[in-house]
Amino acid sequence: VGTTSTGQFKVTYDGQETACLDWGIDADDLRNAIDPMLPSDFAGPRLQVQKTTITSPGNGFLYYIHFIGKDVFGNVLQLGVADVLDGAVCSGPDAGAEHTVETYTYYQGGQLEPGTDYYIRVRAINSVGVGEP
Repeated sequence: VGTTSTGQFKVTYDGQETACLDWGIDADDLRNAIDPMLPSDFAGPRLQVQKTTITSPGNGFLYYIHFIGKDVFGNVLQLGVADVLDGAVCSGPDAGAEHTVETYTYYQGGQLEPGTDYYIRVRAINSVGVGEP
């Protein structure tokens, strides 16, 4: 899956484009980029990715992620081909919101290569920890 011309994902949330950082930032960097005042040691229950859905209109894809948890303010979406794993770090617009379910929608422009297997992993982050499927 290709990136945009700037090497970033184009991310929308309820029709609004959200902040999106460059490739290759890990969860600690995500935490520091979004809120450097967070404690370095997370404590408490982790988030849970309840459901993911992928559709593929044209040569891109839509990716819906349903999180269980609260204060979800960012996530890491990673894409891989074969043994290569890349990641995009994105922050949602409802930072600090008291929601029990968060839904993020991603659209990735670019070419999907015929006959190529892709895999996707997502991590969510809030003030008490990081959750992975």
